[in-house]
Amino acid sequence: VLGGRFERYAHRELHRAVVEAAEGAGLAAVDLLDCYSAYGFRDLRVDVVHPSPLGHRIAAHATRDALCARGWLCEGVPPGPPCTAYRPSEFPTVRGY
Repeated sequence: VLGGRFERYAHRELHRAVVEAAEGAGLAAVDLLDCYSAYGFRDLRVDVVHPSPLGHRIAAHATRDALCARGWLCEGVPPGPPCTAYRPSEFPTVRGY
């Protein structure tokens, strides 16, 4: 849920529990919280649930990094910049309802 401020984000433990449950079931999980925390909520969302173009780009970046870290992708490809290096001003602003 993308509302409020990351300093007061109330779902950190839930993120940890979901990742642990997924990995315990043999699934891979990518927690976007570290990447998203570098930005303001309003830059990441169209509404309180749906990511903006920037939010989608960061999610794709974090997913790629996780796949590379697991050795499932990116063999021989140098890593790119960190997921926290995007400039919100370079992405279109989209607002939902």
